[in-house]
Amino acid sequence: MNVSFNWEHKEIGKALKLLSGYPFASANFSSEEGFPLIRIRDILSSNIETYYQGSFIPSYVIEFDDILIGMDGDFNIAKWKGANALLNQRVLKVDVRNINDFDLDFIFYWLQPYIKKINDITAATTVKHLSIKDIVKAESKLPCIVAQRKIGKILSTIDQKKKKTEALIAKYQLIK
Repeated sequence: MNVSFNWEHKEIGKALKLLSGYPFASANFSSEEGFPLIRIRDILSSNIETYYQGSFIPSYVIEFDDILIGMDGDFNIAKWKGANALLNQRVLKVDVRNINDFDLDFIFYWLQPYIKKINDITAATTVKHLSIKDIVKAESKLPCIVAQRKIGKILSTIDQKKKKTEALIAKYQLIK
């Protein structure tokens, strides 16, 4: 298949669906029971330590492979690998408005250096804070959707192979 790789200027940030986490009442937090609650510290590991015992709006439920960004500290970005969980404040869910314009996997990999650059230039005296405005104003030259899908699939496959290799190395280290 011949794909045109003409890159066009796109206003990426305006084409994203961004959902900021909800400020769930900490009085309803538990370390043992309730609905899993994603906090900033859980983004990279996808391991839950906190649960919420109370009612919630279904749109704040995060599912496997949803893209999350921590909005405080180091602005970590990752795909959620845990069970369904609630999106807590200062955690951002990223999606695309139209799957015919942008490939979500491609956007995930495009966002990584973009978010790192924001992190690098953000001054802070204590903890850095990411603003949604910084993401909304994102723009760049991007390939057509067909090329985005190919690139996203290749990068996702590489990540999967890398994780499997790391797991094998850890296993063999234990055996050794």
